Amino acid sequence: MNDRNSAIQLGMRLVAISEFLNGKISATDLLSEVGGEIAVHKTKSSIQGSSAPIFVEGDVDQKVSKHHVERLVDAVMEETMLTSELEYIADIIFMHDGFSFEDEFVENLVFEISDEIANGPLTPRKLLEIKRRLL
Repeated sequence: MNDRNSAIQLGMRLVAISEFLNGKISATDLLSEVGGEIAVHKTKSSIQGSSAPIFVEGDVDQKVSKHHVERLVDAVMEETMLTSELEYIADIIFMHDGFSFEDEFVENLVFEISDEIANGPLTPRKLLEIKRRLL
């Protein structure tokens, strides 16, 4: 199967992200739906000089709030999601037009957790600091 067909079959379901943010499904359920996409992305992004596009499927109209960011951070802190999985999901939230933000503060937090290279690794200490800023 060529990469294009794989990408089409592995489209990230945006509605699954929205359902997770709104507490309708667990982090485990979200990852069971999108784990294949994340694995393909991780493999491609680990090859120096390669691109690792993100493919999405469906559409959403989701306003992201502090509560939603807290839910994402908690999933990592509770060890139900890896930081690499959080970064991938946050990257989609930050870039896709179907997601908007409660305010600029929330938008900046999502950007901060979406890119380890630009913003540094998501260490336990950094995640705690982000949680404190959400209060």
